[in-house]
Amino acid sequence: MTARPRFAGVHRLLSLIRQLATRPPFTHRAPDLQVRGDEPLPLVCLVGREAPDRFLTALESTLGDASPRIPHALVDADTAGTRSAARWGLSGEDPAAAAAAREPPLLPLLDELSFRLAADSFGAGRLTRFDHYRLADWLSGHRLPPARGRDDRSAVLALLRTWSGRAPQPVGAAGTDPSVSVAEVASGVWTRLGLWLLMWVGQGAFRRWLSQRPAGLGREARWFMRRQPYMVPRHSTDFLGFAERLTLDRRSFENAEQVKKLLVHAFLEDLRAAYRRRRWRWFPRRSGWRRTAYVTVLVSNATDDNGGWELLRLINAVRNETGELDPLLVVAACDRPPDRSGGTDGRPMPAHDADRALQLWRRGLPHRRQLLATDARYLVLDLPEPVPPGRVGALAADDAAAWDPSETTWRLPPPPRLARRGAVEGLLAVALVAVLAAPLLTVRQYWQEHCSVLRSQVDAAVSVELLRFGPDDMQCVGHSDSAAQVFGTNARLRAAQLRVFAGNETAARKLAAIPHRPMISLVYFAGLTHAGSDLDTDHAVAEELEGIALAQQQQHAASSLSEPLVRVVIANAGRGMRQAHHVAQQHLIPLIDADDSIKGVIGMDRTVPETEEAIRILGEAGIPVFGTTLTGTGLAELSQLYFQLVPDNTRQAELVARYAAHIGRDKVTVYHPPIDPDHPDEYVKTLRDAIADRMGEAVELVDWRDDVNELPPPCRRPDWAQAYQRELFFYAGRENHYRDFLRTMNDGCVDSDRTPHIVADDAVTRAVAQASFRTDDTFAGSRVRYVGLGSLVVLGGRDCVTYGRPAPALSDMQPMQSFCSGYQRLRARLAADLPTEELPATSYPGERVGVAYDTVRMLVDLVRLGGRHRWHRAALVQLLREPGYEFLGASGVISFSASRIGDSRNIAILELAIPPSGDPQSREPEPSCVFLIGDLYRVGEPGSDTGNGCPVAPDD
Repeated sequence: MTARPRFAGVHRLLSLIRQLATRPPFTHRAPDLQVRGDEPLPLVCLVGREAPDRFLTALESTLGDASPRIPHALVDADTAGTRSAARWGLSGEDPAAAAAAREPPLLPLLDELSFRLAADSFGAGRLTRFDHYRLADWLSGHRLPPARGRDDRSAVLALLRTWSGRAPQPVGAAGTDPSVSVAEVASGVWTRLGLWLLMWVGQGAFRRWLSQRPAGLGREARWFMRRQPYMVPRHSTDFLGFAERLTLDRRSFENAEQVKKLLVHAFLEDLRAAYRRRRWRWFPRRSGWRRTAYVTVLVSNATDDNGGWELLRLINAVRNETGELDPLLVVAACDRPPDRSGGTDGRPMPAHDADRALQLWRRGLPHRRQLLATDARYLVLDLPEPVPPGRVGALAADDAAAWDPSETTWRLPPPPRLARRGAVEGLLAVALVAVLAAPLLTVRQYWQEHCSVLRSQVDAAVSVELLRFGPDDMQCVGHSDSAAQVFGTNARLRAAQLRVFAGNETAARKLAAIPHRPMISLVYFAGLTHAGSDLDTDHAVAEELEGIALAQQQQHAASSLSEPLVRVVIANAGRGMRQAHHVAQQHLIPLIDADDSIKGVIGMDRTVPETEEAIRILGEAGIPVFGTTLTGTGLAELSQLYFQLVPDNTRQAELVARYAAHIGRDKVTVYHPPIDPDHPDEYVKTLRDAIADRMGEAVELVDWRDDVNELPPPCRRPDWAQAYQRELFFYAGRENHYRDFLRTMNDGCVDSDRTPHIVADDAVTRAVAQASFRTDDTFAGSRVRYVGLGSLVVLGGRDCVTYGRPAPALSDMQPMQSFCSGYQRLRARLAADLPTEELPATSYPGERVGVAYDTVRMLVDLVRLGGRHRWHRAALVQLLREPGYEFLGASGVISFSASRIGDSRNIAILELAIPPSGDPQSREPEPSCVFLIGDLYRVGEPGSDTGNGCPVAPDD
């Protein structure tokens, strides 16, 4: 390795080059040049005999060790021409063949520089795109191929397409002409004729325009024709003409100096493009911001003969004439200064005075470039001869240590943080995560709660949202008519919903086949979700949905095309109907307003303030509501469009009072949970008040304050031996406390004949239907009595489930026969589809199945009565109020002529005898009727004359 030269001023010279190679920040202002950001760069000429070339060799090593890497190249001007010719294959054994390919580059030194700078040795700072220069060099080194046909420009087009790598394939080279192939592939005479005509028009209108525009050269063509002055682009009509003027065949008619300046300007433009910090004048260009060091070119042995000084002169001229800044720092070594170069007196300045030389150059540049001075860009420095190694100590300390590693390890400013690779992407990722965090968390919560996110955005029939019911209790509320959204987690409940949705699909298919067929849509509204496990609630709601699905299936099986189809939308108000008012306002009303096929809302689950508010909201919107299990008093006053399929609590109170008289009990003790004055359970409150009003002084009201287990057991009372025969105990509460209530009331009872005579309200049917209740050893051998709202369906018994026919007492009832026939098949499908623990636990139909079944069948009957007229939902249900309208369902006769509350319908006290759990001969118990009031099969037609009103089997 050549020893690094040390001479007086070498430290100052290195500092100067380091300062010039460092790119100023975007906001930097140079006071002496009156510019911001990038600064004009001088052409640094180092004059001397031996020192300049040795200095460039050592400097090249320093540039290679800089961090970040500085794009640089060291080129020997004496050998540049030979290297360029060898690279282009112009010095081979067959010069004639090489000459036929292309001529040597006009500026071999510039060609060598572009090749060196494009090398992959500068990491991310590599310069790979010299498109403007390479295109100009390509054209200036080639002759035009012979023109084909009448198109004079086909030759230059072929030359340009060859350079861009998009040379067209000759017809037949790799296939056939596309126009011919398309026409011949087409079948049919008229199709071919049409394609030929279309191609002929296309060729006439567009072929000439497209053929004169070389693909992939739009950016370069715009620059050559609009953004640079050399060779007077306006003398050409378009870029193809300008490109022809650059080729060997036309170049002799051009000014040679202009052609060379064009090559230099194109080279500098490629560097400018790589260093631009802005795109389209406003948008930041990060790759340009990452370049914190200028391109540094080291030219050794520069003379007039080898093109070294010619290149410097051309760069000087281009910079003066265009006024554009470029990121090229040239440091040239020569044995003499250029003509008319120097500082203030025209002589080179010594290297130790390099800082002052740069200052003087910057001060004089504005004036000298305005004069287009031939030496305006030169900064010439005189380098003394290097001192021998033994005399280095005679130099100044900084010059002696100038090449020490601590001095030559250049640490240039790093790029701005936002310009670094991955910085903006990282910020965007963080911003994206921040923006998407809430939606993703929401999506995760929706997914955890089985709540559809996307479907509710694209399907009006699916509208759901996630609401908080407690600290750790998020529930999915809204409505759905398809399997895209299924509420709840219980297997039986979900299977029932899917069965309804399958019926919806059947209705949609049949309607698509016969669009004029009538269809009725209904909304089933209940609380389908809750925290934890609650089989009582889940299976109770599933029973209603199974009844709806059964009615839906039977209706779709009808052969008559005039029979209405049935579609059911399932709506969920969450645990205990807590969000019934919100779902009604935000989800159901928009749905029903947009769909006039929806004739009403059925279900409503339970009587709580939210349910009452939902009834009022729907009534004000003109939407009929049909309560299938609600018994709260005064609900009809909330809406003129509210209809109740079962008797209310006043009728239940009447049943209890008449039953007490029937069995000779003169006192009724009503047990109920405490009533919250701010959020009362309206069902419990109205039932308690109704019994109190009906029984008067014969009733005693008892509530448990904290725990039902704290109630005093009747069997432990001192007067129980006399009181048990005259007192009736009535449970007026929800199903969740019923089991504990029975255990407490039976505590201390020894004689099974003297246990308390307990009757429970209709809410406990949810608990009684569970197998876990009937297999509880605590209740073995006891008799459970409760109020049944759909007692006729329950009394269908085991025969209805097993054989598809009702029990003998109801065998003459045709609607009951239709119901049992379908219900037997439904139970068989449930047995095949559900796990054992989710199967219906009773050997008889649930009353909720029958009431929901009758509700759907009754509304279908209304649509049938309406015929083909598209009655408004509020007008259609008024047919129910017509005198004489009766609907005979499986649960009995339904009539709203006298009242919108089904108080005339039958209501019964049922008794379930729970056998001993160890009795192998015991069958699954069935409820029996012990007392019944109300109409059975006809309005005004009471029950049997056996004294208790219960139906009996007909005489054989």
